[in-house]
Amino acid sequence: MKLFKALGLAFLSFLFTANLVAQKSYLDDADYALYQEEKYFEAIEMYKKAYVKEKGRDVKAEIIFKIAESYRLSDQTEQAEVWFDKSLIAQYADPVARLRLAQMKMQNGKYDEALVEFQKYVAEKPTDPRGKLGIESAEKAQKWKDNPENYVVEPVVLINSEFYDYAPTFKDKKNTELIFTSTREGSMGSSTSEVTGDNFSDLYYSKRAKKGKWSEPVLVEGAGVNTEASEGAAVMNSRRNTMYFTRCKVEKNGYVGCQLLSAKAQGLKFAAGEVIPIASDSAIIAHPAITPDDKVIIFASDLEGGQGGKDLWYIKQESRSQWSEPINLGTQVNTEGDEMFPYVGDNGDLYFASKGHPGMGGLDIFVAPSIGKNKFGEVQNLKAPINSPSNDFGIFFTKDDEEEGFFTSNRSGGKGGDDIYAFKAPPVIFVLQGTVRDVDCGDPVPNAAVKLIGTDGSTAETQTDAGGQYKFEAKEDGSRFINKNTSYTVIVSK
Repeated sequence: MKLFKALGLAFLSFLFTANLVAQKSYLDDADYALYQEEKYFEAIEMYKKAYVKEKGRDVKAEIIFKIAESYRLSDQTEQAEVWFDKSLIAQYADPVARLRLAQMKMQNGKYDEALVEFQKYVAEKPTDPRGKLGIESAEKAQKWKDNPENYVVEPVVLINSEFYDYAPTFKDKKNTELIFTSTREGSMGSSTSEVTGDNFSDLYYSKRAKKGKWSEPVLVEGAGVNTEASEGAAVMNSRRNTMYFTRCKVEKNGYVGCQLLSAKAQGLKFAAGEVIPIASDSAIIAHPAITPDDKVIIFASDLEGGQGGKDLWYIKQESRSQWSEPINLGTQVNTEGDEMFPYVGDNGDLYFASKGHPGMGGLDIFVAPSIGKNKFGEVQNLKAPINSPSNDFGIFFTKDDEEEGFFTSNRSGGKGGDDIYAFKAPPVIFVLQGTVRDVDCGDPVPNAAVKLIGTDGSTAETQTDAGGQYKFEAKEDGSRFINKNTSYTVIVSK
């Protein structure tokens, strides 16, 4: 998924130790492009050239695996699956090739095939928790796909482009002005990234009209917000007068780190961004979320002392311009995989994306209920249709009841790499119906009076028809007889 590269969050989980001697120039250059510079597209071409000239069987198998890794890290999951399969056919020695094949099958929605490969991997590597996690994920993902939650999910076509559009947040309290990240043409950067092949990401703005139509996105205005570097993943505080966002500096030889910045709102514009000092410039500090009281910022980082990969950390405001040292959210939320793109709901619940908890393929969106004082309860997967085999992340809600909002996905059916999706839970209408019968003979009782009394103080009455049947459903004005979280008593008389 290119957005991780755009925010400087792509890292390799292991290093190869094989000593490649043939075709030293191609292989050395390819390895450097893959491991040091994260130039995956360039690495693929160099590995393929090296493969053609290589004679050694073991070295050829390792080159195939590295091609597959390059496809995986550039989020070309279908090609990655093909090449990991080739590496197994070529008898690549490291069992991790089978794990990667299973993971790619998950991201391509082939849950049954993925389950088989995970089971084979567990047989080879019984102590690796990733195999058991994969089995659990494959089994659950199929169930979640077959029994989706009650949400309607649709792409926001007026905002999305053929490029990468992600991480939306509202700028105003009326929820009509949207800020999001995009790599579309028009970036402040004067050239494309050698790492991703795309423009550097910037923050964009769009406003929703009364009829719901979004305006043509434009760059967020203000000196020092969008620059030659990559900016993205913004969030506004509760008063909507300060924006927190990420900036990642990129040089020819790769990334040099990401930082969090704050910028004061000045009408539609923003003042210059000010760095929030958290760690050294070479660290990855990204994806800010802020609690409803504006006193805690949660972010993703690779700081030392975490659980592995990228973890979620937080800082507490100690004075107007002073923040605490970063604190890890711990093992209840963080895993050996990646946790990122946090969001804090109005009730304090934490939403985030992860590859380390049981999921449906790529990144999934999870929720951890707040239990007070920056502590969270058991993590739960949001399931389908919000989650999919692809990467799903960057959720936020537009209503307090958390039944409506936006998130980002690179699932099929979109315009480009990552697209912004709107989701909404359709209204649930309860209906109570039954038949009144004579207790002695069992015959239906027509024209019986049926009264409904709710614990919320509501009452309603109707009569049975000729067959003794009655029904309470929506009223003519659209209001309901039956409300959720309410108990009812039914009284029948004749």
